[in-house]
Amino acid sequence: MKHHLYLYSFLLILTSSCTQYYQIGNFEETTFNHQQVAIIPFEIFIYGKITEEVSEEEIIKMENYESELFQLLFYNQLLESTKKRKKSLRVHIQDPQLTIEILNKNDISNRSSWEEDPEKLAEILGVDAVLKAKVSKAQFFSNDKSFAIDAGMTLLDIIIAATVGGGNPFYVDSSNKEIFVTYDLFDAKDGEILWSTNYDYALNWSQQIDKMIDRINLRSSKIFPYRYSD
Repeated sequence: MKHHLYLYSFLLILTSSCTQYYQIGNFEETTFNHQQVAIIPFEIFIYGKITEEVSEEEIIKMENYESELFQLLFYNQLLESTKKRKKSLRVHIQDPQLTIEILNKNDISNRSSWEEDPEKLAEILGVDAVLKAKVSKAQFFSNDKSFAIDAGMTLLDIIIAATVGGGNPFYVDSSNKEIFVTYDLFDAKDGEILWSTNYDYALNWSQQIDKMIDRINLRSSKIFPYRYSD
């Protein structure tokens, strides 16, 4: 299953310049009885080199924070998109906090949910489809004060020291501002990909974290399926 997903994602990346998104041809027929969809906490993949001063525990805290923040803000933008487009969703999107609570009760953390098969997650959550997304970037959104405080005072001290000293605690090239995001919607029955899209962005990292994430999620939320026609 996972090998298939990696191959699919690779092919989608290659064709991203030709098509904005993928959707199965019989989407309406396949999802006719769908009533509820869950958004899984986003997978966060950091490909920059992190210094030894940042502990594994602090990294996990940062990943959990960003994972849930991406999840929540995508949920909010889906709801907002129904107002702007005037096309309501014909399915209910499970509240992200409820999704996390159910996963935790079943001993599935944010990080472990990234590796779980979508069919299993859908069964546990009691939904008809799940959205899994992956964010690949060179560093954490460590410029946000509330984020740093939430991750821990030790991390905040590292960030302040790096800022004052003109250094970077994550040893990434400051010219590298690109972020790549993939979104895959899976059917609960067989794990088939119903809809998928991906984007890469060049962001201004001086912006507030929520503003950056809103920009990242904006296009995908607008073309998310399950819309009533005009």
